Amino acid sequence: MRWTHWALAASLLFNCLALTGYFYSRQLDGEERVVRALALTPMQLDELRALRREARLQLMESRRGLSTEVDDLAKAIREARPEADRIEPALRKLADARIPSQLKLARRLVEFREQLEPAQQQAFNRMLGKRGFAVRLLGILPRPAEARRPASRKF
Repeated sequence: MRWTHWALAASLLFNCLALTGYFYSRQLDGEERVVRALALTPMQLDELRALRREARLQLMESRRGLSTEVDDLAKAIREARPEADRIEPALRKLADARIPSQLKLARRLVEFREQLEPAQQQAFNRMLGKRGFAVRLLGILPRPAEARRPASRKF
């Protein structure tokens, strides 16, 4: 093999490693930044993983349960006329159906916060005021590539 082949192989290897590092850091960017900011111990990290697993299962269950309300809202929007408001009751019905699930998740977040040390609790409370903190902590935000895809359900 010539030296140019070795140089080309080394260059390709370096470029592949750089791209892999870039995409890996983008994947960890959102939710893992929150985990690092809280400086969680291994036991707390295990508890967070359990919390995330429970949250995902609960959200999937909630989506299945809310399908009729979403369909009713979509139907109300399709049939809406400017003089008659059929959208508001359907939207209120959907919001009321979502409250128990959201309340359960909020209570579970409070339970998780209580297991943190005082300094971590202060950081948690400070970050809780920031937009998107809870969904990042629970790991339920879509990845950047998923965020750009069009929604599968159309009204």
